[in-house]
Amino acid sequence: MTKHHAISNCLQSTTMPPLRSFLLLFTLITLSIVPAHSQQRNYNHDGGLWGEVKRAADTIATPVEKVAHERYDKLSDRGKFVAGAAFGFGASRFAVCSTVNTVKT
Repeated sequence: MTKHHAISNCLQSTTMPPLRSFLLLFTLITLSIVPAHSQQRNYNHDGGLWGEVKRAADTIATPVEKVAHERYDKLSDRGKFVAGAAFGFGASRFAVCSTVNTVKT
C-alpha cells in the first residue's frame, strides 16, 4: 500500500456519514431550543416546601445582608479590594476542599 492510499484510507475512516452528521445537527438544534414557558416573567416556584424554606432563609439573611452592605459601602477602595480578595480566597478554598472531600469518598 502506498503512502497516498494509507492517508486516503485514514481520512475516509474519520469522516462522519451523512446520516450521523444530520442526527448530530438535529440533536444540537433540538436541545438548544428554549421552551416558551421559560420566557414568562411570572413563572413562580415559590409554592410548597421550597417557598417556606426560601421565606425562612430570607428572614434570616436579609438583616445580615443589609448590615454587610452598609459596612462594605463605608470601606475605602483598598478595603473593598482586600475584602473581595479575602472573600474570594475563602470561597475558592471552600469549593476546592468540598470537591476534594467529595471525590475522596
